[in-house]
Amino acid sequence: MTISKEERAELRADIRANCYPDVSGELTTLLDALDASDERIAELEAIWKLREKEHELATRMVNRRNEELKEAKSRIAELEAAAQWRPMDTAPRDGTEILVLCHSGARSQCELAVWEGHSCNQWIGDASRYDEDQVSVWLPIPALPEGGAK
Repeated sequence: MTISKEERAELRADIRANCYPDVSGELTTLLDALDASDERIAELEAIWKLREKEHELATRMVNRRNEELKEAKSRIAELEAAAQWRPMDTAPRDGTEILVLCHSGARSQCELAVWEGHSCNQWIGDASRYDEDQVSVWLPIPALPEGGAK
């Protein structure tokens, strides 16, 4: 059975008005305890609501960070894939300059080269020409930094 605050106030007034000496002290103590319990319950409910809000905010923050982490991992995978040497059958043959790994005799070297398919079907570098079987892999040339080279 629950006694409301209004009912407790009426009981207190009745105790004072009728002065029940044998039970008035105990009843007053019980009513005071009920009042204190109500106040503590109200405090705990307020704390609980704050904790729920904190939990909700923390969950949103964790979800946002997880999404950012997922995007970062995806971008890292893209960048790692872009930095991998690629087979020559995927190299651009449209005049785009690329970095190629060339083999000439016992020597291998990296060189900037462009495909010349109109006249000689070779990869043309700064100092040499390479047949298709002398070039094994390639990388795109990265863009210059903002503001150009210094």
